[in-house]
Amino acid sequence: MATKQVTFSFVDSLGQYAQSTFLSDTEGLGVNIGLKNLTNAGILYDVVGARDTTYAKEGGAALYPSVSQVAQLVFSDGAGSTAVLSIPAPISAMFLPDGITVDTSNTQVALLILNALTAGALLSAAGNSVTSYLRGARVGRGTP
Repeated sequence: MATKQVTFSFVDSLGQYAQSTFLSDTEGLGVNIGLKNLTNAGILYDVVGARDTTYAKEGGAALYPSVSQVAQLVFSDGAGSTAVLSIPAPISAMFLPDGITVDTSNTQVALLILNALTAGALLSAAGNSVTSYLRGARVGRGTP
């Protein structure tokens, strides 16, 4: 299977845009569901084709409604090369009480990590399948 660059475009309730881009041998299968379930922003389209209405969701009022706030999940392949999966306008339920650290016991987060670790779903910068989840945290500009 050929390596593909997968890009999802997001819009939040303020009309701000963000993208999440990663490499995949499976067109991001499984990872796309995690992105959908863990963002407050709407997903407008992906690189596979025209706007896919199965992902359409209007951004709404939430603790982190702006795409300037991002949850970054960091993965590694066996050689130490990393891949970062970004989730703009993340849902607050995906964090521990500190509001910064990603809660891997959250069902949707755990499923996203599991799907990302499926061979070929998420590739490191070196082009290898990721084999481990390293960490996750909320980052962003301004006050959430």
